[in-house]
Amino acid sequence: MKLLSSTKIAIGFILLLTLIIGGYRFLNVQLIAGAKFGAVIPGKVNVVGIDPASGYRIIVANQMAQLIEGDGDFESTGSAEGGSTSGAVKKRIPIREMLGAIQGDPVAIGEFVRIMNDIRQDEEWPTNAPVWKSEDIEKAFAGDAKLAAKLQHDLNIKLDGSPLPSVRPAALYNGILVNFPISLTVASPSGAREVTGRLELPYRPRLLKVVEDKLAGKNAEVSTIIGYYAEEAAKEIADLSLRENVRTSLSNLYSKARVDELRIIPEKVLRGAQVLINEEHIEGAESREVDLGDKKLYDIKMRLTDEGRKRLWKYSMDRVGSYVMLVVDGIAVAAPRIRHQLTQDELTIGGMEDQVLMREAVDGMNKVVKKD
Repeated sequence: MKLLSSTKIAIGFILLLTLIIGGYRFLNVQLIAGAKFGAVIPGKVNVVGIDPASGYRIIVANQMAQLIEGDGDFESTGSAEGGSTSGAVKKRIPIREMLGAIQGDPVAIGEFVRIMNDIRQDEEWPTNAPVWKSEDIEKAFAGDAKLAAKLQHDLNIKLDGSPLPSVRPAALYNGILVNFPISLTVASPSGAREVTGRLELPYRPRLLKVVEDKLAGKNAEVSTIIGYYAEEAAKEIADLSLRENVRTSLSNLYSKARVDELRIIPEKVLRGAQVLINEEHIEGAESREVDLGDKKLYDIKMRLTDEGRKRLWKYSMDRVGSYVMLVVDGIAVAAPRIRHQLTQDELTIGGMEDQVLMREAVDGMNKVVKKD
C-alpha cells in the first residue's frame, strides 16, 4: 500500500522533530556533564550528597535523618536501635561540625577531628589548663629562654623530665592543653581542596600523674602533695630510666605521624560528603500535606535557581539510587533517594512524618533564600 504524500510529510516531520528533540536533550546532557562548578560553601540550608562507597550511610531514626558509620547496604530507613541497621551502627557523624569543616571553619575542623577520633572531653578534661600553641612549644625547645621558663612553670617539670624544686597543685591536676594545626582534604565539584583548623589535646607529665594517683582518696593538702612529689622526684633522681623525656612526649602529640593518624577517619567522611547547593541556589520552599487515611505525610518542594538545577543534575547523572541530605541550620531534616536524574527546577522531598520538623525546615529556608 502506497502512502499518501501528506502522510509521508507527516511521518517525516515527526521523525525530524524526534531527532531535533533527541539531539537537543543529548546536547543538554553533554553540556551538563562537561560543566565545571566551583565549591559550594555551606550555608544555613544545604543539600549534601553522600557517597555510599565511603563507608558511611544515612538512616532515619526518631523521624530524623542521620549519617552513620556502618557496613552493609546503603539504606535510608531503619533504626539505630534495631531493624536493618542492628549491629551495623558504629558512630553518628556530627553534621554541624562536618559542614563547618567543609566550610573551613578552624574551630569546627578541630571539633570534627576530635569527635571522629573519639577524643572525649569528659570530667577529667582540664578546664583551667594553660593553652600552648605547638609553634610556641617549638620555640621553647629551640632555645627561647622566656618561653622555656614559662613552659616549665606551667608543666611543673623541666623539659628534660627532671623535677623542679617546688610543686604547683594547679599544674598537678591540669597540665597544659597543646594547640596544633591539622589540615583535612575535602571534596568539591572542582576537585579536592585542603582546609586547616586547630586541635587541642591535654598533656600532663608522667611524674605529676603518679603523684595524683597516690593522692586518690586522700586529703590533698599542700603538705601531702609536696611530700608525694618529693618522694617521686627522689626516685627519678636516683634512677634516670624512670624519667620522662618531656620534649619527646610533647612533640609526639603533634608529630606528622600523629597528625596523619588523626586525619584518617574525618577525611574518609569528608571525601564522601559534598555540599551540592546552599540557599544561594534556592528561590523558595513550600510544603504539601498528603493524607493517606491512616496517617499523614508531608512533602517539601524547593524551587531552584538555574545554577542549582544544573548542579543537582550533574551530581545525579551517575548516582541514581544513592541519597542526598537536606540540612537546615545544622539539622539533617531528610534524606531523599535519587530516583532519577534531577533535571527539573524543583526538588521535592517527600514522605516526611514530622509536621513540626517540616514546617521549621520550610520556614528556615524561606528566611534565608536569595531574594530578588
